[in-house]
Amino acid sequence: MKYIFRTSLFVFALIIFLSGCQKKDPATLVDESLSKGNMIIFNDVIGYSGNGITVNNQKVMITEGGSYFISGKSDHGQIVVDAKNQEVQLVLDGLELTCMDASPVYIINAQKVTVTLNESTVNTLTDNSIYTSGDESSATLFSKADLILNGTGKLIVNANYNDAILSKDILLIESGKYVINSVDDGIIGKDSLTIQSGTFEMITQGDAFKTTNETDTTLGNMLIQNGTYHIQTQGDGFQSVNQLLIQDGQFLINTTSTDLNSSTKGIKAVTLLEIENGGFNIDSVDDCLHSNGDMELKAGNFELNSKDDAVHSDGSLTIQGGTISIFSSYEGLEANEIIINGGDIAINSSDDGLNAAGGNDQSNSNGRYGGDIFNRSSNSKITINGGTILINADGDGIDANGSIYINGGTIYVNGPEDQANNALDYDQECVISGGTLLALGQTSMLQGASSNSTQVSFLIALSTRYKANTEVVIKDSHGQIVCSYTALKAFQSIVFSDGQLKQGETYTIELDGNNTTIALTSIVTTSGNTDEPRGMGQNRGGW
Repeated sequence: MKYIFRTSLFVFALIIFLSGCQKKDPATLVDESLSKGNMIIFNDVIGYSGNGITVNNQKVMITEGGSYFISGKSDHGQIVVDAKNQEVQLVLDGLELTCMDASPVYIINAQKVTVTLNESTVNTLTDNSIYTSGDESSATLFSKADLILNGTGKLIVNANYNDAILSKDILLIESGKYVINSVDDGIIGKDSLTIQSGTFEMITQGDAFKTTNETDTTLGNMLIQNGTYHIQTQGDGFQSVNQLLIQDGQFLINTTSTDLNSSTKGIKAVTLLEIENGGFNIDSVDDCLHSNGDMELKAGNFELNSKDDAVHSDGSLTIQGGTISIFSSYEGLEANEIIINGGDIAINSSDDGLNAAGGNDQSNSNGRYGGDIFNRSSNSKITINGGTILINADGDGIDANGSIYINGGTIYVNGPEDQANNALDYDQECVISGGTLLALGQTSMLQGASSNSTQVSFLIALSTRYKANTEVVIKDSHGQIVCSYTALKAFQSIVFSDGQLKQGETYTIELDGNNTTIALTSIVTTSGNTDEPRGMGQNRGGW
């Protein structure tokens, strides 16, 4: 319920804001109630008509509310809006505007400003690498008022000084095509950033999308409802200082910086990251998905590559559904508490596949180059209630600095090939009450299910080490196949639990023509010689 409550407050605030917007013509998005036939044409000599327009050389000042159609070209031009308590609409109708000493579009004062990209037009805003005007503007399109961007045309922003588009209040993007190249951040809404639709092609040396109000806990939220995003950034792809809700959209994000002092995450939120749907292809130096608080993934298609964690939450991580394909990562899923209720999840990791540990993640400066120092907590836990999970880990397959609870789902763990880790690792208990678990690992530090489990399982340490691609076939006493799986790595131990297993029955494990039998004498049956046999809830005390 906490997710629904917090998100609803944000959406309610957005509805209040949108209710103040005038209804626009669906063809042109021009607000007819504001239009007074105002027109500005940039040229060697600026041509204009209408009220509230003052021209000084190549600088145009707009001081009254209304819709202004703006076109033409200038290499030294600027548009300044100073219309206190009035609504202004700037209709860009094929405008190519460069300003050499300040923001090409500088909104000082207004109740609200809408920038509309007129149909079938291409508009370009470019600034210089040095601002000499002395005002506070710091972006190519800079607004101190609530700002709305819409239309079906295209806006190209070349930000050579600092940021590309910045609103110090609310920023709402309803539609449009945006091509942004920025020496720092791309699009910033200080108090909030909402994107309903649009296409975005962005190359930024800072963050691509962000909110920045850290002083008011009710502000700094970000809402993405749809859109197409192609982002290459040396900072974060999306960064919200509060909540970040993504409802849909297509995202291609590549973070490239190797500066250990900068954040280079794909999508990041400080208090809550919630994703309801969408397609995500993220290749990041730091975490692909990150929350300093909680995270919930309800649906969507995720294709993730990370030199750090693919998905990380300092608080809880809840996965309700969707398809999550982690092709490379340091750790696959990491949080203080991991809850998996559904979904299709495939994880490749150079360390742990699933890792539950408490405290703040500091792997930004260490983990991606070896040595995750995410703090330990005996209260951390992993709960699996459903879904299909395939883990290929060079560290522990499933690691809880606390406890593991498996109530459902189908889980295949391909653990490490060395003896330093294993398929399962927990400090308190591993309670299995449902689902299917097949965990293949080594014989050192071997752990299976705890004796207080309610579903039958067995742990077996094999006398022979079997190679990758060995088919593991488990049959009951009648020769019926209970499980069949082809191992991705070499292994010498098996932990298996399934609802079909029955206490008192004998089962056969077929491995490359070798048959091993095991009689299940209790809820948890252990067989074979192990370096350090565990599985009855003992605390191994390791990572």
